[in-house]
Amino acid sequence: MNIFLIGGGECFPSQLNHMVQMKNGSSILIIPFATELEKRYRWLRRLIKSLAHNGFKSVDILHQDLSLKRMKEKINQADLLYFTGGRPEELIKILNQKNLTKVIQSHHGAIIGYSAGALALCEECLITKDHVYPETKLIQGVGLIPFTVEVHYSPAIDVELTLWSKGRTIYALPNGSSLFYDGEKIEVLGKIYVFQEGKKKLECTPF
Repeated sequence: MNIFLIGGGECFPSQLNHMVQMKNGSSILIIPFATELEKRYRWLRRLIKSLAHNGFKSVDILHQDLSLKRMKEKINQADLLYFTGGRPEELIKILNQKNLTKVIQSHHGAIIGYSAGALALCEECLITKDHVYPETKLIQGVGLIPFTVEVHYSPAIDVELTLWSKGRTIYALPNGSSLFYDGEKIEVLGKIYVFQEGKKKLECTPF
C-alpha cells in the first residue's frame, strides 16, 4: 500500500506530481468525513478541480447516506482514496460507525491523507492542542501507519511533541511538506521534523 501524507497548506508542483505518479490516470474517491458539513462544498469543489487538472480520470465522493454495501463497493473500486482535512476524531468516529475501518485497512490501492486525514490514518492519532482543541489527546486511529504524525507543524508545539514522543515516533509536517510511505520506507518531501524519545531532528528533501 502506498500512502501519501500532506501536512497542510497548498501543495507544491513536486507534491502534485508525486501524487499523480502514484496512480496516473486512475479513479479517486474522496472521503470527506473529517470536513464539517458547512465547509464541504467549497472544499470539495476546489479539490475536485485540482485532481481533475492533474490527470485523474474519475473523481467521486463518498456520501454518508449511502448504504454500507454501496460504500464498500465504491471504496473497493477506487484506485486511490483521498481523506480530507478537518476533525480527525470525527472521521474516525464515522468510519467506525459505518463499519468501514476494516475495508479501508484492506484497500489495495493508494491512499492520500490531507491534514486531519493524515492524522487519522495512523495507529495512534495524536491531536495536539490549539485554538480548537484545548488539550492534547491521543486516540486510536485507522491503523495504516505504525508511526504518528503532526500536521500544520509549528515550533510552538515542540514542548508538547517532545513529551509525547517518549515511546513513539512523531513526524511533524509543516504546511507544504509531505511524507510518502510504502509500507517499509519513508520518503520526505520538504522539511519534516522527527521527534523520538524526547529528541528532535530535521529531515529535509529539496523540492
